[in-house]
Amino acid sequence: MRTFWIIASLVFAFWLFRRESAPEESTPDMSAPKVQTEKLVPSATGGIDALTATARALEGRPYRGGGMSPTGFDCSGFVSYVFRQHGLRLPRSSAAMAQTGLEVDLEEVQPGDLLFFTGRDASSGVIGHVALVTGTESGHLHMTHACNRGVVTDNYWDMRYYQERLLRAVRPRVLASLSED
Repeated sequence: MRTFWIIASLVFAFWLFRRESAPEESTPDMSAPKVQTEKLVPSATGGIDALTATARALEGRPYRGGGMSPTGFDCSGFVSYVFRQHGLRLPRSSAAMAQTGLEVDLEEVQPGDLLFFTGRDASSGVIGHVALVTGTESGHLHMTHACNRGVVTDNYWDMRYYQERLLRAVRPRVLASLSED
């Protein structure tokens, strides 16, 4: 009987260890709103409006460091996920994304462009955050991004924190392959 309890304890300990060390994506967050896990739009279609609509549809999703799915995103995971839904590939890191297109002046940004910022240390000069431009109407520069507040859309001109950290704006080359609406 003692052998039975030893084996049962070992099996339970092994099960518990496997459960706690499993990646978070294998255990969905039941408190997060359910989201469609298939592609939100067909591959390489829809144009810029569809791309930005995909980003805006993900507003309210939680932030999760290293996250790349609707159960939780970090900034570059969010941007790469949105582009992937349209059959477009971007590198995983924000620093690598910044090298994938043409730099544009802030006054010339368009929906689909990416904004790159320093992290918490505004003086570092090192890319630590990325946001997707989702609108430029009426003097607003709407950027949708994953931050500590989750996936949100902010008006860049109202966000002193980001104004102090902006490094560059980039138009990703992959946008040229999107079909128009």
